[in-house]
Amino acid sequence: MIIILAVFPTASAKEKTVLNISAYNKGYKWTDDCVKGISSVLEDRYNLVTIYMNTKVLSKGQHQESADKSWNAYKEIKPDLVMLGDDNALYFLGPKFADSDVPVVFYGVNANPRKYFKDKSIPKNITGILERVPIYAVLRIVKPLLKNAKNMLLLFDDSPTSDAAIETMLDGKNHISIANFDLYSKRVCTFKAWRDTIIQAQQKYDTIYLSTLFTIKDEDGRCMNPPDVLAWSSKHTKIPLFGSQESMVHNDGVLGAIVIVGEKHGQMAAEMASHILEGDKIPIHIMHKDSEILLNRRQLEKFNIDLPDSISKFSRLN
Repeated sequence: MIIILAVFPTASAKEKTVLNISAYNKGYKWTDDCVKGISSVLEDRYNLVTIYMNTKVLSKGQHQESADKSWNAYKEIKPDLVMLGDDNALYFLGPKFADSDVPVVFYGVNANPRKYFKDKSIPKNITGILERVPIYAVLRIVKPLLKNAKNMLLLFDDSPTSDAAIETMLDGKNHISIANFDLYSKRVCTFKAWRDTIIQAQQKYDTIYLSTLFTIKDEDGRCMNPPDVLAWSSKHTKIPLFGSQESMVHNDGVLGAIVIVGEKHGQMAAEMASHILEGDKIPIHIMHKDSEILLNRRQLEKFNIDLPDSISKFSRLN
């Protein structure tokens, strides 16, 4: 199933159409924020149509069918420009658009976008914005907050997003060391394995970074509700948790995160799309480097952590 939302300006001069294909689902905060940013730039100038592929809620076996429906919608709508949101959209649809003449702007992509194309090079009609928070940026808040910490476990679900994150954050490895700080990765599929990992990690690691938790399965093979997975982790951990999403930082979530703000990210991608529609040459893809530090007061108190001035003046607390 895909969901289509359309915004059509009333002015007759605004005849160009933009099709935004999001890999994820309406109601997922990152996606909603990106769409909000895109809409703020484009919806008053162009006919904007948004399609949701729902790959965070559909099983892997249903992803190709969702991609096919999105492609069929593209052929029916015949837009002047296409936007592809997040890795799954670029993975399933990027190669198809590479054989077309329509300009494409991707956003929310974590992996090297070249990997999604046959010759490992980005086609001339495709560009976009990478979504990456380097692991050393995460360590810039972890190390001052946890002065005695020597290592961290990075915990992932089993998804294409995790593949991309492990590749970009850890060079695809299970263990790396940065400035005498050891980083280990582990990916799990089931909630049982996730719970066991959280409990056992407390004996071996100083902190845990929850990267992705959106495809964790219950005992019947159904995807868990991510806030439930997060809440259980926060309740049962004895070591501080950090996260990858703004929505994770709260009283029953993680202590902190360095995040790329989805609305700003969407605005950047939309501005790039607008310039192309106005006749500018398609630029090379760029990385979104503007990140924000988020921290939670109750979590700081829970672990008796004093917030140093070097972090507090650059942070947003909730």
